[in-house]
Amino acid sequence: MGLSRPAPFLWIDNFLGSDWGDRLIAFAEEQQAAFQPSRVGASEDLHEDPSVRVSWVLKGLDGLGDELTPLVRAAMADAVPRLGLSAFPEGRLELEMAAHGDGAFFSPHIDTIAHGKVGRASNRAVTGVYYFNRQPKAFSGGELRLLPFDWKAKGSLNAVELTPQHDSLVLFPSWVPHEVLPICSSSSDFLDSRFAINCWLWKAKPE
Repeated sequence: MGLSRPAPFLWIDNFLGSDWGDRLIAFAEEQQAAFQPSRVGASEDLHEDPSVRVSWVLKGLDGLGDELTPLVRAAMADAVPRLGLSAFPEGRLELEMAAHGDGAFFSPHIDTIAHGKVGRASNRAVTGVYYFNRQPKAFSGGELRLLPFDWKAKGSLNAVELTPQHDSLVLFPSWVPHEVLPICSSSSDFLDSRFAINCWLWKAKPE
């Protein structure tokens, strides 16, 4: 029965404030040429697979990442007991910016397991997705769908679909299966993408 339960999550509106939205859009515009096609797989075998994931990602957030880290880390630490997780020693916080244009998506996956690498687990513990977009929003779709563990047998039954909202943060355990539903947009302007900052709080490795 537990495998069919809806996934736990925490939603925070107005997480950073309107000034941050403007800064992040400006940063995305400045860094547009540095965005790379998204890849899947283990670190030693990362590769593009448009049947699994289509988006553009930016790994380095420069000084913005330094400012964001304590804010996101604090929210994640607060979320641990609220998500029903046991306390754990915190490790690194991983951040990436992602842009989803028309037709972009990410098929069902788990953040602790590299795609196609069964048995290869990471120490990611809490996943966060911070949404921002240029106003007014120029896309539809792109919902984050959180899936129960038995989704392969029962499909989207008991799935939770969360619609991206500007300046909102969603947090959930990294072991939750999830996907990004396809984006629909009539605009080809990069700045009209569904933007997100993907965040992963890792457990510290034993010394």
